[in-house]
Amino acid sequence: MELQDYVKIVRNHWKLVVASVVLLLVLAGAYILAATPVYSARAELFVADSNASTPQELVEASDFTLDRVKSYVYVVDSEIVLAPVIEELDLDLTTSELAGKVSATVPTDTVVIQIRVSDTSPELAQRIANATAEQFRSVTTRLDGEVAASSTITVLNEADEPTQPIAPNRKLAVGFCLILG
Repeated sequence: MELQDYVKIVRNHWKLVVASVVLLLVLAGAYILAATPVYSARAELFVADSNASTPQELVEASDFTLDRVKSYVYVVDSEIVLAPVIEELDLDLTTSELAGKVSATVPTDTVVIQIRVSDTSPELAQRIANATAEQFRSVTTRLDGEVAASSTITVLNEADEPTQPIAPNRKLAVGFCLILG
């Protein structure tokens, strides 16, 4: 079949095509209205070594910190960090439920840890992100002990209260329904 054949089919069945598009757009609208919005808040931590003085020590400290930061992301959503957050904020969640809302990433070749929290409440997402960042700082200080006594973890950016939901993605839902229609 050639393009002209497809155009002819659409021309002959234009009412069905329009009805399909309208129906799918109505379904997309219903989905968008019915879906609970989810918000995401992000706090950022900076990890640094403060005791390096010679160029060689700076290189070694930098390598050590880059390696250490990669391991830190696995600690952020652990029970040792999240249980005190649940207690502090008086959340009605288990640590595994809260861990499902919390994630941590390290942008490539940085010593920045990004803690993201997703929740249906923008204010609660912000509070959990900030409490998790503070609790993480406390826990890593205890875990590292003497090994990283010279390392400091600083809250680079506290989480702001998100104003726009990350889900449902309205543009994606409408676009998908238009293409499907």
